[in-house]
Amino acid sequence: MVMEGRRVPESFEREMIRDYIILTHMETMLQRSLDDFRFSEDILRNLYAMAGQEVMDRITNRQREIRRELASRDIKLLMDAEPQFGAFVYNYKFLYHGYHQEFGMTRDVMRSQISIKFGEIAGDLSTLLKQK
Repeated sequence: MVMEGRRVPESFEREMIRDYIILTHMETMLQRSLDDFRFSEDILRNLYAMAGQEVMDRITNRQREIRRELASRDIKLLMDAEPQFGAFVYNYKFLYHGYHQEFGMTRDVMRSQISIKFGEIAGDLSTLLKQK
């Protein structure tokens, strides 16, 4: 799509950018949780750690897929977020065919997307466990 002589990302390309950003936050959250389990004395610690590692593997695999797809479309995401409006909106910069662009998300949108994605992964794992 061309707008005012500049190329702008298609909606599905913006979704890939959003998903990559969300997955990066999920990875950080999950890693902190896994680190906390390492020092826990919970009897199910090993089970939680295995489940957490499976979720981490799914997140990193999806990130890798998105990163490859973005690279093939000449999109480079710069992961430095700039909080604006009292840190309610985070703007992420990216290069799209050499043009500097921004992608903004509110904290509420990020939270809901993280919840949705963790729910999807939990559903997938639940289905996998029920099949065995």
